Amino acid sequence: MRRNGCVFLVIEGIDGAGKSTLAKALQNTLHEKLPTRVFSEPTRFTDAGRKIRELLATEKNDDLQLAERLLRLFAIDREWHVRHKIRPALRNGENVILDRYYFSTAAYQGRDADAAEKILSYYNAPEFEIPDKVIFLNMQPSQALERIQNRGTSTDVFETLENLTRISDNYNHILKKFENTGKLISLDASQPTETLLETILQNLDN
Repeated sequence: MRRNGCVFLVIEGIDGAGKSTLAKALQNTLHEKLPTRVFSEPTRFTDAGRKIRELLATEKNDDLQLAERLLRLFAIDREWHVRHKIRPALRNGENVILDRYYFSTAAYQGRDADAAEKILSYYNAPEFEIPDKVIFLNMQPSQALERIQNRGTSTDVFETLENLTRISDNYNHILKKFENTGKLISLDASQPTETLLETILQNLDN
């Protein structure tokens, strides 16, 4: 918690883990004490963010060229997001819940664990706000894929069992270094939202 009483929370996890559902539930609870904003990335505010969404919806080949292009676009979109949305809200004493942050970029764009770690190191810069807590929704890729397929909506280039497994492995690798920092809240995403919410609130109270 910051000196003005607010908190910057990031929710991470593979597609289908339930990030958006948890973000909304957490917002409703925290809002009882402080105004609470939920943001997501990529944003819809910048040309870069809109291009990311377009590429994810239309590209079918998860190749190196696409990964490099997305990396550049995410950096542009994220820097704008921090400067114009996240930091102003925190300075104003509002809680901020962010659905995906630079951990997601590292996990998704990294071809392997080493590449993911290298991408993460890029964001160790003053223009990117450091979260107070990283909430990681851990879920088996096969279970996440089943959830995605049950939505009945179109899938993007990352929503295959092979890619979800790679992304999950990358997440577990890059988040290991945060295990002893007090910043990481790792949760079993198969649990009910109410159970997850209770665990998070207990952690924040401590």
